[in-house]
Amino acid sequence: MPTMSKAMATRISEGPQGDPNRRFALDWDPRHVWITSFTEKAGAFTFEGGAQSDADVTQLAKRMQASVYFEEVTPRGGERLTDRESGSTYYRFTITGRVVY
Repeated sequence: MPTMSKAMATRISEGPQGDPNRRFALDWDPRHVWITSFTEKAGAFTFEGGAQSDADVTQLAKRMQASVYFEEVTPRGGERLTDRESGSTYYRFTITGRVVY
């Protein structure tokens, strides 16, 4: 779980004040996502990587959006690719935002 403010923890909760669109899949496995590039300049970052599915990217982005260490987190789309050597398919993605120092 990310480090969150009290307000964000309430927002993602199952309770009546919680936002169902912000809730995490508790059984999500972060090992399904990998980083290929992370660049940061003056607080703005671009994060590129791969994932087993689009749903894995969604779960990663939700956790980054909830974190006190990031803001303006935005998935910038991606594409499904097939690895030439293994024949496995994966999802390549980009997420942008700002790092909170």
